Amino acid sequence: MIQTFLDFLDFMFRLSPFLISLIVYTTLAIILSKNIRRHENTYYWVFGILSAGYAMPMILKLCGFEIQSEWSITSLPLMDKIVGDELLHAKYFIHPMIFIIMFIGALSAKNPYVARLKSIRKHLSIIVGFPVLAHGIKRVFYTFPNSWDFFANHDEYMAERGERIYSMLGTLISNIALFAGIFLIIIFIVLWVTSFNYFQRKLKRRTWKKIQWFAYPLYALLFIQSFGLHLSSFINHNAYMKTEKAQIELIAKQKAKETEIAEKKALYESRGWTYRPEPFSFSSYEVSQPAYRIFNMVILVTLYGSYLILRIRKARQKQIKKQVLI
Repeated sequence: MIQTFLDFLDFMFRLSPFLISLIVYTTLAIILSKNIRRHENTYYWVFGILSAGYAMPMILKLCGFEIQSEWSITSLPLMDKIVGDELLHAKYFIHPMIFIIMFIGALSAKNPYVARLKSIRKHLSIIVGFPVLAHGIKRVFYTFPNSWDFFANHDEYMAERGERIYSMLGTLISNIALFAGIFLIIIFIVLWVTSFNYFQRKLKRRTWKKIQWFAYPLYALLFIQSFGLHLSSFINHNAYMKTEKAQIELIAKQKAKETEIAEKKALYESRGWTYRPEPFSFSSYEVSQPAYRIFNMVILVTLYGSYLILRIRKARQKQIKKQVLI
């Protein structure tokens, strides 16, 4: 029973890492809320050092210094998984954490779990800011130039990558989404910097409140980028599957599977055993690329749509209270 549950969790993580990460980090934030408040600086230093260790080689390279790949923190044992794959990857850590921060503001603090999250909302904003900075540097270094070339030097872009492009629509959506990420990072940095106590003390409360309104364009851009990347991948994959190359690969994969089953069956029969197909398990089930993208797009629309409904309802309740007081 436990093995089946773990198998299902693994399957769900492969199907939607954003959704599972969101559940996991929400649970951890609730459990660790008191610890985060008590040792906030320790959390800041840990996430700051890990993010700086990842970003420093790229910063040095941008400044014109030749650096060795061994200098990166991801070259250390386990750090490539912890930092490179998890901490700095948007769908595993950054996006879920920003979504938690976003949703806290739409929920009622009367719920004890929401109250716990609300007490560390500022702390979570600062914690996730360090990976966002490192992720942003990576995007500026690797992704932004390519997206810029698509719009500014389109002929050169097509000449260099034309053979790998199967859908112009999918490529256009992808580059728009990636280009929007630059504005997303800029807005986040403004909000992140003003989350620190020093800047909150320096700014007037009204000015600080006005700056916080930039959170709404941030959330909108985050949705547009995430949805756009899934949509572009869906379109590009469908276009690729119509090519002769994709059909050859698909037939080869099917034949390899049939050969594997035939060899296993022959081995069983040679030993006098009865061959039975393996029972269904989540770990052996492969999710198709279109199904993966569609599922994640539905998840994004559902979650962000829920946030929008909750926000509108909360604003109406606030308006009704004002009218009652008047």
